[in-house]
Amino acid sequence: MRNASVVILTDDSEFARMLSGCWHTERHAPSITVLNSNHWKAEESDAYDLVVLGPVGDNRLAEVLRSLEPSVAIILCAPTDSGEMQQLRSRYPRLVQVPLREDWTQTLVLVAGESLQRVRAGRQAKQAISRAAKYESEAILGRYMSEMTHSVSDALTSILGNAELLLLEPGQLSAQSLNQIKTVHNMSLRIHEIMQRFSSLAGEMRHAEKASQAETSPAPETWPPTCIYRPWRSLENSVVLKKVLIVDDSPAQVKLMQGLLDHEGYQSFGLNDPRRIEETIASYHPSLILLDVVMPERNGFQVCRELKGSVEFQSIPVILVSSKDTPSDKYWGEQQGADAYVTKPFTREELLRAVKRFV
Repeated sequence: MRNASVVILTDDSEFARMLSGCWHTERHAPSITVLNSNHWKAEESDAYDLVVLGPVGDNRLAEVLRSLEPSVAIILCAPTDSGEMQQLRSRYPRLVQVPLREDWTQTLVLVAGESLQRVRAGRQAKQAISRAAKYESEAILGRYMSEMTHSVSDALTSILGNAELLLLEPGQLSAQSLNQIKTVHNMSLRIHEIMQRFSSLAGEMRHAEKASQAETSPAPETWPPTCIYRPWRSLENSVVLKKVLIVDDSPAQVKLMQGLLDHEGYQSFGLNDPRRIEETIASYHPSLILLDVVMPERNGFQVCRELKGSVEFQSIPVILVSSKDTPSDKYWGEQQGADAYVTKPFTREELLRAVKRFV
């Protein structure tokens, strides 16, 4: 009953004295206020956790009761007949009557303790409901952000890549335009960091909840956050053509990666339909494949698994390039035979570092 507040409403000073004295002998007594019916104001009932209504004069009991809200916890210690008590209980479901017998003070203190526990439990339940509603609203925002991560990462990759291409080949751009592009590039890098942190938090939450993904096994926690590489055979004393096949259902993403690679002297070729990858490889003979994961009809994990299971194509390095960036995603990519994994959004340096590992 600690921190609880009780009002003793009575015109009988002896009733108030005896009840207050009994309560003060308790180890955890509530805060007690004593008022008579002349000083009682209806709006004050909300300020107390419990109203103890004792004897009042001049037949004012009905008037005082009318001033109380039905939700108020009440202990009634005033004489009433059975008919009147039945009506009171129908109006005040939280009303309890304690008859004025020899041990009424002890009984009332015990009943009050239970009533106050119920009040506290009700208050905690309301707080829990309020918090749950707040968390549900935040969860909706979080789910939306999680669902939009792929689209945001693709858009951010395009902004970063195109800004870097413009900075590499400024052409006739003015100094002011270059400064603006640099600003866009720097802000994009900052958003990139925020997205990485968001993905990291999402991964930690999934790990804490022991959530499992389809076709996923537990992943090591020592891989770098952006790229992971598998050992590749030595390319010494071999002739390697710098031909790169880019497979992504987004034409904008294909053009962006082509621009970054062509500037470095690679011969790149784009493909938007993953169902045609085998025939494209057969005619183009790439030295490396950059493969998106989230694609219609045939996702990157499936394509990679089938390429690595083919005697004809298994020797071609495959780098998965995707906005799916959890450790389990990377681990599953490695299980399908991928030789490296680059997460979107990526910077020019991150993409080239992965590509140069193989060609």
